[in-house]
Amino acid sequence: MGYVQTMAPELLAEKQFIGLLSTFIRNLLEQEFGWSWRSGTRAAHKVPLNWEDKCEDMFLRMVYYMRTGGIPPEAVVNADQMGLCLMPVGNQTWAPRGARQVDVVGKEEKRQLTVMVATSCTGEILPMQCIWTGKTPAALPSANSRAPAEQEGFLFTPGGKNHWSSVASMKAVSPITLGPFEPSSDSSILRLPKPVGLLSIDCWKVHRSVEFREMMKRDYKWIKLAFIPGGCSAQRRWDTAYPKARHSH
Repeated sequence: MGYVQTMAPELLAEKQFIGLLSTFIRNLLEQEFGWSWRSGTRAAHKVPLNWEDKCEDMFLRMVYYMRTGGIPPEAVVNADQMGLCLMPVGNQTWAPRGARQVDVVGKEEKRQLTVMVATSCTGEILPMQCIWTGKTPAALPSANSRAPAEQEGFLFTPGGKNHWSSVASMKAVSPITLGPFEPSSDSSILRLPKPVGLLSIDCWKVHRSVEFREMMKRDYKWIKLAFIPGGCSAQRRWDTAYPKARHSH
């Protein structure tokens, strides 16, 4: 009904309610929205009721840091971690009709790594960090296979008993994620007369930990931190919030 009220209010000109057939609703969802009936795979993400205000506050905080600290766009970096399957496979494949069992090659493959991705506000992508399960470099890909990436500044880090990012891996990634802020860096991302920077990251417990924040204050005191509010990192929410923030700015 909300869709009808928005897209075709003339249908409700004479009465406030009209009957909607289930076939009409199904066709609307399939043809107009491109939706299909799917099985749930995860719990719905909880969004704060005041997410727009939280996103606007963060946006204005970043504007304040940039204006008062003289931080140019190329010194504003957003970073985040993401998990990658070593051999991604789908859940479906071709098989005889009526088959009771359908074999999928690699279905049991669960091994993953974590990639730390960072990019500047001007669109330059910084070298990435790859975190692998294992306590020593022996758990990493062979030296020959990772050499080309390491020559470009990419970092391969043993993550210990799992491949998740940790305070230790954040310390290891600092030279490539935060190092370009330093005047002595050879990276093309910065050619600044003084060390300044702004790092935007989500409010994950590792990022908010006292150990990580103390390291930032001690070793990278010229870099400001801006935490994305919890539950507000989805792109569709930022697309809605930024126009309001731009207007305020």
